[in-house]
Amino acid sequence: MANLRWTVTLQSVPCSITGALTLMQIVAPTNQKVVIDRIMISGQSNLNTDTPVALEILEQTTAGTATNTTVAPVKANVLDTETVQTNTQNTFTVEPTAGLSHFARNIHPQGSYDFNFPPGREIVLGGGKKLAIRQPVAAVQASKFTITVEGRE
Repeated sequence: MANLRWTVTLQSVPCSITGALTLMQIVAPTNQKVVIDRIMISGQSNLNTDTPVALEILEQTTAGTATNTTVAPVKANVLDTETVQTNTQNTFTVEPTAGLSHFARNIHPQGSYDFNFPPGREIVLGGGKKLAIRQPVAAVQASKFTITVEGRE
């Protein structure tokens, strides 16, 4: 692992009021591990009466069908000469298949949650594996979140 650090951010990611929805999927390069160091999720509501939204961090066993694959991770250090090979996708028309769930939290649309993994406790994805931020059940009201993921390969 070359320790090439990267970050990716999706703004105004809508939740579903009809069922489960993958908000963001991170796809490791085919023959390379990826380490996820931090996941930040921030609500964009200004109403304290909004209902918290259930979100989970999980591995997925299929890619599903995404219509937005253009949000690429960016190198944390622009002087690094290597190319980030990790990909992200969102806006799914066919939901990926859920796999191992790492953890779940209820997050208020007015608040935020910072999953900052200490050394040795990071999420490690094997080559070609997928990690997702997913809403496992329908939300009570339409909410939007900003999601930032920091990792390295």
